[in-house]
Amino acid sequence: MNRPLLRHVLLVPAMAGLLAACATDGTPPAPVAAAPAAAEARDKPAETALANRLRVTTTVSDPAGFVRESRPAQQEYIPVGVTPQRSGVQRSATELQSIEKELDAQRQRSRAFANRPKPPSPYDGRVPPRLRPAAAAQPE
Repeated sequence: MNRPLLRHVLLVPAMAGLLAACATDGTPPAPVAAAPAAAEARDKPAETALANRLRVTTTVSDPAGFVRESRPAQQEYIPVGVTPQRSGVQRSATELQSIEKELDAQRQRSRAFANRPKPPSPYDGRVPPRLRPAAAAQPE
């Protein structure tokens, strides 16, 4: 089999496996923790050695001082798929009716403007003649 083709054939399942590993079930990711302890790395030496050899791991270092100072202690975010509670002004029924009347009046003004009679176009369908290029000077 052709060597470049063999590489591509072997690359496709590997990429599919990596992409499958990236898939999530839709829950927000856990907050980023500090680098794993050295004891944790010693517990699984074969896996870490293989991952390091394949260059698919990174070592997470502590963030710089200005980054730690600028981050809040508790991250406040709205998870994907959750509708935030709206803290707006509650309007009475009469206020809602007056707003609805204003919107209806604006809609009718817009429709009247769109349906107004339009003047006929001055274009009669004929194509104007093209200008002829200037005549070249005749040699004498």
